[in-house]
Amino acid sequence: MTDLWRTSFRRLTEEQRAWVIPLIEKNDYKNIRSLTEDRDVLELFRHYAIRKEDVNEPDENHEILKQKFEQLIRQDQFINLTLTYDFEDDAANTDTTATGA
Repeated sequence: MTDLWRTSFRRLTEEQRAWVIPLIEKNDYKNIRSLTEDRDVLELFRHYAIRKEDVNEPDENHEILKQKFEQLIRQDQFINLTLTYDFEDDAANTDTTATGA
């Protein structure tokens, strides 16, 4: 779905985008057919007429990630999700000034 939206959006000219973006930001696209007959614009807004309940294909990656992070939060809601460098070579962390080497 997202790829189809991107294709529709990239097809728009700069002038069309300048007109479309404020409508998208305001979620003001219910009466789009009364505002324009531009086929490319209408094609883009066709994606906004799709309700979440209408999508038959579940996003498996989304569900997997959602379950993973929900489990992490249930285990420890204050879990630190910052990056660590556990893979660094111990030799790189050795202070050679103390040994005189």
